[in-house]
Amino acid sequence: GDDPIWRLPPDHPRLRYAVLVESYPEELRTRLVDLGEAFAAAVMLMEEGQPKGSFEAISPFISQDPVARFERARAALACGQLPAAASDLQTFGSEIGHQRIGTTHTAGMLAGVLAQLGRAPEALAMLDAELQRGDDLELSANRASLLEVLGRLEDAESATARLLKKAPRQMGLYRQLARIREKRGERVAAAETLEWGLNTCCSSP
Repeated sequence: GDDPIWRLPPDHPRLRYAVLVESYPEELRTRLVDLGEAFAAAVMLMEEGQPKGSFEAISPFISQDPVARFERARAALACGQLPAAASDLQTFGSEIGHQRIGTTHTAGMLAGVLAQLGRAPEALAMLDAELQRGDDLELSANRASLLEVLGRLEDAESATARLLKKAPRQMGLYRQLARIREKRGERVAAAETLEWGLNTCCSSP
């Protein structure tokens, strides 16, 4: 439209930041913009391959608005600082509420980080609480995967099978179900699950 930002070249930092802001839920966009150009520049450091510099540059903005924590968590992950990422995502969730930002759900992101830190039971409890707020296929799949990690294979199999009824063309779920069945010693059933998935996902809708 008339907004001059959208007339900028695709690689222009201001346009790239504007696209990032647009990926947030509408109610959070103004808060990001209010953090100013210095915050935008701090976030763009990560886009330019400087996650450590981005983490440090974002840090002063955390006290201004907890919305900044998601971008710092992304930078922390890129630096391999899992505890810092977990802390920021937990605070983001408690103070703002977990959100879908672009293609990422912050609760799913947190669950993955906690699992990597060996805190799978905590991740499962968090996902259970989040799913009480509303159904979400990605979070439900994350939950089923955590049940597998925790060795609750029967529960994991049941949860994954239920998800396939809702999303029968998701090959990742067939792989997950096959893997769980193989762990349970059901090799024939695991092979049949993969074949079923290939036939379903590769056929015409």
